[in-house]
Amino acid sequence: MKNTILLITTLFLGSAALANKITEKNWKKNPEVIEVRKIYDANQKLKKGWGKQDKVWNYCEPYADTQRILITDKKGIARIYSNSGGSDDSSVNWESHYDENGKLRFVFITGGAANGSKLEHRIYFRANGDRFWELQKYVEGPGYTFPNPWPQDQLTTDPVAAYKAPHPCAK
Repeated sequence: MKNTILLITTLFLGSAALANKITEKNWKKNPEVIEVRKIYDANQKLKKGWGKQDKVWNYCEPYADTQRILITDKKGIARIYSNSGGSDDSSVNWESHYDENGKLRFVFITGGAANGSKLEHRIYFRANGDRFWELQKYVEGPGYTFPNPWPQDQLTTDPVAAYKAPHPCAK
């Protein structure tokens, strides 16, 4: 009897896990995605009343930042960090969104290439920092060599430090 209950419980929990699996078909309705989307929407709505810092550089080497933007809420917590860079044949913009505790929750990456490709890449994070969903989509063109999944070392978990970091081409 004990083994039967364990088996039924395992089957039920396994079925529940499969039912909650995020797919390209259901991701927009997933509760975790919806939670992150609310953070993104709030940041977009409130950012006009928050502090904004902006740095701009001329192109100097492939994918060195040409712009960094840091937006902090009224408590001084970084809520949006954006940086851009490119090369001779492509460019990328990373827009990272943070919750009220300063934790990275969403990154929206847009890119373009000389071959006419336009990229949208979304990465969703739980409050504990776990990456739980990622989706790359070309909205135009034949595609390009943008990474998928996106490398963790190109994502910004400490936006204040990233904003203040010396530019790689600074003399």
